[in-house]
Amino acid sequence: MRLLPLKPQPAMMTLITLIARWKTFQTNRRVGAEHPKRIVDWLREQGGEEIAYAVSFHQTAWGLPPKTPMDKALLACDELAGFVVACCLVCPDGIISLKPKSVKKKLKDKGFAAKVDREIILDGVELLGVDLGEHIQFVIDALKPHAEELGIEGNG
Repeated sequence: MRLLPLKPQPAMMTLITLIARWKTFQTNRRVGAEHPKRIVDWLREQGGEEIAYAVSFHQTAWGLPPKTPMDKALLACDELAGFVVACCLVCPDGIISLKPKSVKKKLKDKGFAAKVDREIILDGVELLGVDLGEHIQFVIDALKPHAEELGIEGNG
C-alpha cells in the first residue's frame, strides 16, 4: 500500500507548495537553525498539533518517530521541494521542461545545492515506499501551477 498517492491530490499539492514557499522565505530572510522551533511553536499556538508534530518529525535531528502519513510525506517532500526549486533556477526553461532524470543527475552532484541533505530525500522516499523518479515527478507536478509565484517559470 502506498502512503502517498502518485496522482496529485489537492491537500498534498497544497502542502508541497507551502513547503516551497517556506523554503523561499527561509532563503530570502536567512532564517537560521531556530526556524523549526519557531514554526512548531506558532503552529501549536494556532491549534495545529498534527502539522506541528509533522514539522517536528521532519527535523530529523530531534529524533522523533513518525506517527502519521503526513509526517512521512513532509519528510519526503521538504528537502526535495527545495532541491527541485534549485534545479529550476539553473534550467533555462525552469520547471516547464524539468524531468526527474535531470533532478536525479543533480542529486548525484554533491556540489550542486550542497546544503540539501540528499540522505533525507532518499530516507523520505523510502519511508513512503515510493519510487524516487515517480516522487520527483509528483513534486514537479505539484510546483508547476505555482511556478510564477515561486520564481521558477524559466526564461523561455
